[in-house]
Amino acid sequence: FLDMEQVPHRVLLQKISKSYAVIVNSFSEVSPNLVCDAIHYDLPVILTSDNGMTERLQNMVVFTNPFSVDDLVRSIETLLEPEMYQNYKRNILLNSHSHSWDEIAQQFIDIYSQL
Repeated sequence: FLDMEQVPHRVLLQKISKSYAVIVNSFSEVSPNLVCDAIHYDLPVILTSDNGMTERLQNMVVFTNPFSVDDLVRSIETLLEPEMYQNYKRNILLNSHSHSWDEIAQQFIDIYSQL
C-alpha cells in the first residue's frame, strides 16, 4: 500500500501486518520506528542507507540509496526473489532483539558514571 496520510498507530500496524514488505526510502531515517514495527511482524524491509540503526539491522533489511531510482528497483527486485525474501525473513527471526527497561536504565547509569 502507498499511504500518504497519517493514521493511528494501531491502524498502521494492521496495514503492516498484511503487507509483503515495507519500504522506507526517505532521505534520512534516524529513528526508523516503522522499520521496527515491520520487523515485529517478521516482514522484510527496504530501508534508506542513511539511518540510525545500520549496524543493528545488518542482514535483516535491504539498504538502498534514497537518491537512486536504480538502487530502489534493485532492492525491490531482491525481495521479489522468493529465496532472498525467505532469507531476510529468516534473518529477522534469528536476530530477535530485546531491550528491557533494566538494560536501558543500566545504559543511562553507565553513561552518567562516566561524566
